[in-house]
Formats: sequence, structure tokens, C-alpha cells
Amino acid sequence: ARSEIDMDTKAIVIESANFDFVSVRKTGQKLSLRTESSMRFEKRIDPSLAEIALARTVELVRESCPDAHIASSVVDEKKCDKSENIIRFSFDWLKKRVGADLDKDWVLDKLARLGFEIKETDGEFAVGVPSWRDTGDISRPEDIVEEVARMYGYDNIPKSMPKIYMDAPLPNKLIRLKRKIRSALAYGCGMTESQNYAFVSEEQIKKMGYNESAYLRLANPISSQHTHLRQSLAINLISNITKNQARYQELAFFEIGNIFLSNQGDIPMDDKNNDYLPYQEERLGMILAGDAAPAVLFSRLKGYISLMLSSLGAGEAVFSAVEISLPWADQRMDSLVRADGREIGRISCVDRKVARSFSAKKDMAVAEIRIEELLKLIENTEKKFIEFERYPPAVRDIAFVVDKKILYNDIREEILAFSSLIKKAELFDVYEGDKLGPKKKNLAFHIVYQADRTLTSKEVDELQEGLTRKMEERFGAQIRDF
Repeated sequence: ARSEIDMDTKAIVIESANFDFVSVRKTGQKLSLRTESSMRFEKRIDPSLAEIALARTVELVRESCPDAHIASSVVDEKKCDKSENIIRFSFDWLKKRVGADLDKDWVLDKLARLGFEIKETDGEFAVGVPSWRDTGDISRPEDIVEEVARMYGYDNIPKSMPKIYMDAPLPNKLIRLKRKIRSALAYGCGMTESQNYAFVSEEQIKKMGYNESAYLRLANPISSQHTHLRQSLAINLISNITKNQARYQELAFFEIGNIFLSNQGDIPMDDKNNDYLPYQEERLGMILAGDAAPAVLFSRLKGYISLMLSSLGAGEAVFSAVEISLPWADQRMDSLVRADGREIGRISCVDRKVARSFSAKKDMAVAEIRIEELLKLIENTEKKFIEFERYPPAVRDIAFVVDKKILYNDIREEILAFSSLIKKAELFDVYEGDKLGPKKKNLAFHIVYQADRTLTSKEVDELQEGLTRKMEERFGAQIRDF
């Protein structure tokens, strides 16, 4: 069909349109076709210009052809969703953003001259954006700030350095505690920190003597060796020993990490608090391995725990017997760890059968300390200055041969309760051998006597003899003199 205008043309159709700028841009890119028209429309032209352009075209036609007249009504087909763009902000906010002491009437006048419609309610401005600026140019309060600043003059805005008030961060007691633990174990005890996945395998769980059904199974495990969430740090630490035993004669690792139990915890899954994540707890795990006897490793690890608690100012560690041993632990060396009357963890030697199932060729001692309980212990411990003793102490060593069933803590408590002059009883040696006879062990102590005067040798000897008789009556202990 012919669409040209010639001398015989009697009627014309005038169309004024606007097109979706996104569609124009994508189509032009896809077809590799760029025209003057596409370049205009892809920049998002004001849709209200279509009506203005139509009226102007009609006006020009009638000027050129005075006899021309409009033969039909205007058809307006709106396909665009054009909602009124209202930007809201306060006058105080505007002054703060511009950085100048602006006059409200001046601001209202300038915005009105730029075509904005302003309504003020209790210091709040509701600014209507004119259609020719509502093409992405003015869409948020910061754009109004730019307009006002431009009219005010950037050179007229006072220049000043911004003021930023910095507050010291709140102290995080948990982070500080973990730093002190790492320092005490790494520098004080020569241990190496280990960082493991929080996952274990079904095979490892069975080797430890547990039922895997009690463990949380992962919906999407990263491998067949990481299918469950761990309930103890011991499994990973034992695996660390197995992987490194060929390189070193003695190994000492520690790890600070989370364990996960199947019961409900206190961390919500979402903002609705309808469900909670499984219970998780942060713990400190420690392990010693070497060619020494299990009792030696057990005693050395107890010393490390005592040193750590002392460096943290958490008091003295006390090790007490357990009623039920762990399935993977040597029942002869399995103890609770207490401090200031609070149970904070457990220390155990790994049963040799369990160790061999992990292909471990060394004996091992493992301890787990609850970080939360340790933090409570430190917070509740009041630090006091103790004046130095003015008089020298008297130190004597004594070794008792007792039955293997008698606990170290019972003997130590009896020694300290014997006399107020006994200030300290420190175990420094444990011996079992053929010379002592079956079911016997030797415990050697440093006994520290202290008074507000210098004790004579005769007084200390009498106290030592009385202590010997008391231990013989109470535990059937004999003095080892060989």
C-alpha cells in the first residue's frame, strides 16, 4: 500500500507514540540495528510528550493548510503504567544533607520554579516530580538534595571537615577468653592448635562406641567421611594423631570448636521463632599422644589443664572420679574436671582397643572443657591481692604407698585438712611397680608449711610425723623408704 502524501491526498492519520525503553534497547542490541529514533527512545522519553507532539503537529498542519480540519476524535491508547512519583523527606534532613543553613521559602520557590509540586505537612515535604524529570532522573530524596544544592551554588556551601564520633568497641569476654586459652596452651604448654570440620563419619562414630542414630545426619554431606555433626571434639583430635603420628614421637593438639546435640537449642531458625536449631556448644578439646605410659600422659594433661586455669585466674583444677565412664575411655583413667566447685569438663585416656581401631600406634589422653562454664567461672571469680609471706616456708617431701583404688584427691584433701600450717600439697610423682607389690601405687607430695613466724625444724618434724600417723589410720598408707 502507498503511504506517501501527494497532491491528491485528502486525509492523513497522525500518530504520536512512545515506546518501552527497555524493549527498544534489547531489540536494537539483538538486531545490531541502531537508529536516531532508537537512541532517543532507549533513553526513556517522557510519555506525556506524545500528546504535546500530537497537538503541535496538528497546529503546523493547519498553518500550512488553512482549509484542513480535524475529521475525528483523538484516540488515546495508554499501555504504560505511570504512577505519580512522590518523594518524601523532612526539611531538617534536607539542610543536613546539603550542609548549609537554607531558608524554607527559598527552597520552596526554587523547587516550584523547576516544576516540582510541593506539599508541606508538619515540616515534612511531599514532592511531586514533573513528568519530564520522572524518567529515572529524579527518583529518590538524594536527587532533590542535588537539585537544591545546584540552585544554591556549590561554592556557597560552607567547607568543613566531617565530624565522626568513634566509640571504643564493647569488650567481648568470650573472644578474650579464647585468646588467653590459645596463648596459655600454645606458648605455655607447647601445644599446636588444630582446626577441623565439625563433621564425622558413621564409621568413626561406631569406633567410639556410640550409636550413629543419636547423631545429627547432614542432608547434603560433602563426602562419605563427613556425614554427621560431631557430639565431641575427641573423634577429630584422635584422627589428627593418626595422620601425624609417623612424623613426630610426641604430639599435643588442642581445638576450640562447636559440638552439636540432637535436642533443641535456643537459636531460632528464622525471625518467627517457631522452630529452633539443634543445641550447640563451644568446647576446648586437648589431646596428648606419645610412647609414654597412659598414666604419664594422663598426669601431664592434667598439669596442662591446671596451668591453663591458673593463667586464666580460674582457680585450681580438681579431678574427681566419674560414676559412668565414656565408652571409648580407659575406665582406670577417666575423671571429671572441676574448679571452684563447678564441673567444667572431663579428662580421659583413650582405650587401646579404640585407639588401634583408628590405626593409632600411640597411647592418648584427651580432655574436653566447656567454654561457657569456663567463662562463668572466670566471671564469678573475684581477684584479690594476697600479701607476700614475710617468713620463709618449710618444704618437705613425703611418699605414701597406698591401694590403687584410693583416689589422689582424697589423700590431698586429707593432707590439707590435717593442719592450718599446711598451705599446699603438690603431687609430683606417681609410681607403680613390682617393688610395691600388686594393687599398690606410690604417691609423692611436696608439702609446704607456712606460719606467721619462722618454723623450726623440730616443729616441722612433729607435724610430718603426725601427718604420717593420720594417713596410716585413714588410708592404711605406708611411708616409702626404698
